[in-house]
Amino acid sequence: MVHGKQESILFKGVTLVTTMKCTLLFCLLQQILGLERRQILKAVPALLTMNTKEKICKDCKYFKKDFFTETKFGHCSRFLNQPNDYSLVDGVKDMSPTSYHYCATARKFDDMCGPEAKYFESKN
Repeated sequence: MVHGKQESILFKGVTLVTTMKCTLLFCLLQQILGLERRQILKAVPALLTMNTKEKICKDCKYFKKDFFTETKFGHCSRFLNQPNDYSLVDGVKDMSPTSYHYCATARKFDDMCGPEAKYFESKN
Protein backbone atom coordinates (compact mmCIF):
# COMPACT_ATOMS: atom_id res chain seq x y z
CA MET A 1 0.00 0.00 0.00
CA VAL A 2 1.55 3.29 -1.07
CA HIS A 3 1.05 6.53 0.88
CA GLY A 4 2.85 9.41 -0.84
CA LYS A 5 6.56 8.94 -0.18
CA GLN A 6 6.07 6.08 2.27
CA GLU A 7 5.16 2.46 1.75
CA SER A 8 3.78 0.02 4.31
CA ILE A 9 4.92 -3.59 4.52
CA LEU A 10 3.07 -6.09 6.71
CA PHE A 11 5.55 -8.28 8.63
CA LYS A 12 4.39 -10.77 11.31
CA GLY A 13 1.29 -8.69 12.00
CA VAL A 14 3.30 -5.48 12.33
CA THR A 15 3.11 -2.76 9.72
CA LEU A 16 6.54 -1.46 8.78
CA VAL A 17 6.75 1.87 7.03
CA THR A 18 9.51 2.34 4.50
CA THR A 19 10.71 5.71 3.29
CA MET A 20 11.72 6.98 -0.12
CA LYS A 21 15.31 5.95 0.71
CA CYS A 22 14.18 2.34 1.12
CA THR A 23 12.34 2.53 -2.19
CA LEU A 24 15.56 3.76 -3.82
CA LEU A 25 17.37 0.85 -2.20
CA PHE A 26 14.84 -1.54 -3.72
CA CYS A 27 15.50 0.02 -7.14
CA LEU A 28 19.26 -0.35 -6.73
CA LEU A 29 18.93 -3.97 -5.63
CA GLN A 30 16.70 -4.65 -8.60
CA GLN A 31 19.21 -3.15 -11.02
CA ILE A 32 22.43 -4.44 -9.48
CA LEU A 33 21.33 -7.93 -8.46
CA GLY A 34 18.56 -8.37 -10.98
CA LEU A 35 16.10 -9.17 -8.18
CA GLU A 36 12.38 -8.66 -8.49
CA ARG A 37 10.57 -6.58 -5.88
CA ARG A 38 8.83 -9.64 -4.41
CA GLN A 39 12.22 -11.38 -3.97
CA ILE A 40 13.55 -8.38 -2.07
CA LEU A 41 10.43 -8.22 0.11
CA LYS A 42 10.79 -11.93 0.86
CA ALA A 43 14.30 -11.22 2.22
CA VAL A 44 13.08 -8.44 4.55
CA PRO A 45 12.03 -10.81 7.40
CA ALA A 46 15.45 -12.49 7.35
CA LEU A 47 17.19 -9.13 7.45
CA LEU A 48 14.99 -7.90 10.30
CA THR A 49 15.58 -11.00 12.41
CA MET A 50 19.31 -11.26 11.65
CA ASN A 51 21.47 -11.86 14.68
CA THR A 52 23.59 -8.76 15.17
CA LYS A 53 25.25 -10.15 18.29
CA GLU A 54 28.42 -8.41 19.39
CA LYS A 55 31.65 -10.24 18.62
CA ILE A 56 32.83 -11.61 21.97
CA CYS A 57 36.27 -13.21 22.27
CA LYS A 58 35.03 -16.26 24.22
CA ASP A 59 32.87 -17.13 21.17
CA CYS A 60 35.83 -16.93 18.77
CA LYS A 61 37.73 -19.96 17.47
CA TYR A 62 41.04 -18.31 18.49
CA PHE A 63 40.03 -17.99 22.15
CA LYS A 64 42.12 -20.18 24.49
CA LYS A 65 41.96 -20.64 28.23
CA ASP A 66 42.95 -23.43 30.53
CA PHE A 67 40.87 -25.04 33.25
CA PHE A 68 42.28 -22.85 36.02
CA THR A 69 42.06 -19.50 34.23
CA GLU A 70 39.06 -17.20 34.37
CA THR A 71 37.50 -16.37 31.01
CA LYS A 72 38.47 -12.71 31.32
CA PHE A 73 42.14 -13.79 31.29
CA GLY A 74 41.80 -15.87 28.12
CA HIS A 75 44.40 -15.72 25.37
CA CYS A 76 44.05 -15.19 21.64
CA SER A 77 45.84 -17.91 19.66
CA ARG A 78 45.82 -15.65 16.59
CA PHE A 79 48.49 -13.40 18.12
CA LEU A 80 51.68 -15.09 19.27
CA ASN A 81 53.52 -13.29 22.02
CA GLN A 82 57.04 -13.30 20.58
CA PRO A 83 59.51 -13.96 23.40
CA ASN A 84 63.12 -12.81 23.24
CA ASP A 85 65.75 -15.44 22.42
CA TYR A 86 67.24 -14.83 25.83
CA SER A 87 66.15 -13.22 29.08
CA LEU A 88 66.77 -9.50 29.15
CA VAL A 89 67.19 -9.76 32.92
CA ASP A 90 69.87 -12.44 33.33
CA GLY A 91 70.95 -13.29 29.76
CA VAL A 92 69.84 -16.94 30.04
CA LYS A 93 68.30 -18.58 26.94
CA ASP A 94 64.51 -18.26 27.10
CA MET A 95 63.00 -21.76 27.20
CA SER A 96 59.44 -20.72 28.01
CA PRO A 97 56.64 -22.39 26.05
CA THR A 98 54.76 -20.57 23.31
CA SER A 99 52.48 -17.92 24.72
CA TYR A 100 49.76 -15.75 23.26
CA HIS A 101 48.58 -12.23 23.96
CA TYR A 102 45.62 -11.78 26.25
CA CYS A 103 42.35 -11.26 24.38
CA ALA A 104 41.94 -7.93 26.16
CA THR A 105 45.29 -6.81 24.73
CA ALA A 106 44.41 -7.97 21.20
CA ARG A 107 41.10 -6.06 21.33
CA LYS A 108 42.78 -2.81 22.42
CA PHE A 109 45.12 -2.46 19.47
CA ASP A 110 44.04 -1.82 15.88
CA ASP A 111 47.08 -3.64 14.47
CA MET A 112 45.77 -6.75 16.21
CA CYS A 113 42.05 -7.57 16.38
CA GLY A 114 40.98 -4.13 17.61
CA PRO A 115 37.67 -3.07 19.18
CA GLU A 116 35.78 -4.12 16.04
CA ALA A 117 37.13 -7.72 16.28
CA LYS A 118 38.30 -7.77 12.66
CA TYR A 119 39.78 -11.32 12.90
CA PHE A 120 36.82 -12.82 14.79
CA GLU A 121 35.74 -16.23 13.54
CA SER A 122 32.89 -18.01 15.27
CA LYS A 123 33.62 -21.33 16.97
CA ASN A 124 30.59 -22.81 15.27
